[in-house]
Amino acid sequence: MFITAILTFIKTPIFKYLLLIMVVLGLFWTTYVNGVQSGKQQIQAKWDADAIAKDESLKRAIAELHLAQAKTNVIVETKYIDRIKTVQIKGDTIVKYIPQIITPKDDAACLLPNNYEWMLDTAADPNSNTPLPSTSGVTNGTSPTITLSEASKSVIDNYTICNQNSAQLTALQEWVTLQNQNTK
Repeated sequence: MFITAILTFIKTPIFKYLLLIMVVLGLFWTTYVNGVQSGKQQIQAKWDADAIAKDESLKRAIAELHLAQAKTNVIVETKYIDRIKTVQIKGDTIVKYIPQIITPKDDAACLLPNNYEWMLDTAADPNSNTPLPSTSGVTNGTSPTITLSEASKSVIDNYTICNQNSAQLTALQEWVTLQNQNTK
């Protein structure tokens, strides 16, 4: 009986219209799903292409930045080495003049206490917590043996080192400034 009712319904015009509507809706649905999938694929392909292009552009920019940084390193290093050599030559030249300025007679007339060199070294060391001696007299009962020439050389060497540190700091500041300009 159920089968007879279905067969009778299939023969009616309403069934034919419903079947036609279902076929049309099925075609629309299939077209829609295929279109969405195709659109997704096209959009994904475009995004991938854009990402690759951006990646290549980024790689190029990074390579250019590394090249600029390397050039900056060479420029600053060359200047720094030249400055250090100039400072060292200047210090060495001044030391050569000591015998012309401080004569052996001056050295013999004015000997400095033995702890003079220790005092200079302690003052030059920023990490030293050693207190200075209470007197400038001789240490351990020994006679003063540091000449003015030796003391002058020690002071000039210390100033030379200080000037080298200054040149190093100047070079570092220049390097930082140039590196910042490279990244802009």
